[in-house]
Amino acid sequence: MPAPFYYHLTLGQRHYRIQARPGCSRLAVLEASRPNILGAYEPRWLGSSCRGGYWAAFHDEIDSQLLLNMDAIARLIDSHRLARPDTELDADLDTVLNLHGRLRTLPGLERRAA
Repeated sequence: MPAPFYYHLTLGQRHYRIQARPGCSRLAVLEASRPNILGAYEPRWLGSSCRGGYWAAFHDEIDSQLLLNMDAIARLIDSHRLARPDTELDADLDTVLNLHGRLRTLPGLERRAA
């Protein structure tokens, strides 16, 4: 089984790690410094792309900006995984989503998943 893709998400002062497993649509949201799962987001699929979704579970520690904008973040992850999985992703969320933050692939981990 291929290794999962990992993304580092910064929203303001909060840091998260997002895990995307090959063959699984659910995204796990973890604390960046610990392996604690804070939530699970299930994107909805229309055709071959992610459009909307829902939180299957989440803890109070998740920032409200992440709760409200996970759909758009999931679309960025989806487009990276489908179109360019062997490249590094480094997106400034301020210009893309009007959010103060960044979404990046974690160095080295995404290469093993490709």
